[in-house]
Amino acid sequence: KYLPNGPVQIDASVFYYDYKDMQANSTRIIATVPTNVRTNVGRSRIIGAELNLLARLTRRLELTFGLSALNTRIKEAASDDPAESARRIGNQLPNSPKLTANFNARHTQPLSGDTVMVSSIGGRWIDQYYGELDNYQTIGGDFIGDARVELRFGKRWSLAAWVRNFTDRA
Repeated sequence: KYLPNGPVQIDASVFYYDYKDMQANSTRIIATVPTNVRTNVGRSRIIGAELNLLARLTRRLELTFGLSALNTRIKEAASDDPAESARRIGNQLPNSPKLTANFNARHTQPLSGDTVMVSSIGGRWIDQYYGELDNYQTIGGDFIGDARVELRFGKRWSLAAWVRNFTDRA
């Protein structure tokens, strides 16, 4: 079967969010121990775009690709400390990588009778991002790959084996 609108399907979206009193992680020193706490950001904005592609190259081979881009900024920082506010204005929001990408290739192979082997390999790449409001702690910048093989016996039974994170990252 081909996709409803042909062998290729493309989905795209763009978005803009303007937040007031959003909450995010912040690091505070409490009794000389760095501690993550939730705090109000003040005002922030997020601009982003996503693109997804699904292509059925043959009846047995299907490829998917995805790409997303984010641009985040703190516009006003909610803090009683003027130095803390000044330090955060213009920073990226936590947990917001600028780019992420993913792919998957899936192949279906009939074997005998109603037994089918479905194998797939895929992965995702996540750009570096910050884990807190002050943009000190970077996280990510890794590619993680996964693989799976499944034997389907009719419509009710299957046996699968998979490897998650075969790239041994993160």
